[in-house]
Amino acid sequence: MRGHSVRRTYLTERERLATFDLLHDAGQARLRDDGLMKVIVADKISERGVQLLKEQPGWNVVLTTNDTLNKEIADADALIVRSATKVTVELLTSEKIARGGRAGVGVDNIDLEAATKRGCWS
Repeated sequence: MRGHSVRRTYLTERERLATFDLLHDAGQARLRDDGLMKVIVADKISERGVQLLKEQPGWNVVLTTNDTLNKEIADADALIVRSATKVTVELLTSEKIARGGRAGVGVDNIDLEAATKRGCWS
């Protein structure tokens, strides 16, 4: 259709691999008492993308909404966003967050200065 844009809500193979690499590197040293790394998916991705994330050994993947994000991130080890969630200094208050991943292109929704200071985004 001419004039209509289609919004992707899935991870491409490249995005998936890049996200896995980021989270794997950060997560190996940060396993929780239960042996799992809590990974927050803050924005909508495809069911297949969620399935791929949940298949990763050692990951507890939690899908959040605007209403539950602040509560769930308090003890999260990693954060995956697309473009809807604004990653602000206030959102990055969890001392446990070791790594963040942006599934998609661009970082205009991420406070890079705050995230870089925290060492969770590079």
